[in-house]
Amino acid sequence: MRVRNRKFALLAMGVWLSLSAACGRHDASSSSSSSSPYNDREIAAITKAIHEGEIEVGALATTRALNVDVQKYNKDVVEAHHGMFDREKEILIQLGIEPLDSATSLELRKDAEQVNDHLQSLTGAVFDHAYVEDQVVVHAKVLSLLDVQLLPRVQSEELRTELTHTRADLAKHLMHAEALQGRIP
Repeated sequence: MRVRNRKFALLAMGVWLSLSAACGRHDASSSSSSSSPYNDREIAAITKAIHEGEIEVGALATTRALNVDVQKYNKDVVEAHHGMFDREKEILIQLGIEPLDSATSLELRKDAEQVNDHLQSLTGAVFDHAYVEDQVVVHAKVLSLLDVQLLPRVQSEELRTELTHTRADLAKHLMHAEALQGRIP
């Protein structure tokens, strides 16, 4: 069990480092929108990758989680990410914005796939613990990405408003996961 937890901790650290690199990829103090490292199309692809990754990992947790609190948390997170994804998709359609992948969105997809692959090898309480640990790491880094890179650069007011709501939901997910982390064996 400790070997698997250590292996997952290393994987989570890799995700954390990848997201840290994405968050620090550009100078956050840049105020010129013309030199913005992300445009609304790229921001849309990044948030799409975030939601799809959470939904994918959540689908696995739906079949693997044993702890009732973890099951409820997962259900809430998956429903919330479906809702956020659908609202953002509708806004993008209305604005005529087509998501455009960037290095960050591709890295997020790769990281989610790696986490999902690792979690597939786990069962029972080990799965529950690893899943919740992943949720803490990923939500903390995604909040940082939103705060440092995405919200300051989004151009569309409608998309900015939705991402602000998304940020609030993600903060709730993080607080809930941190509370769960302290209660799971």
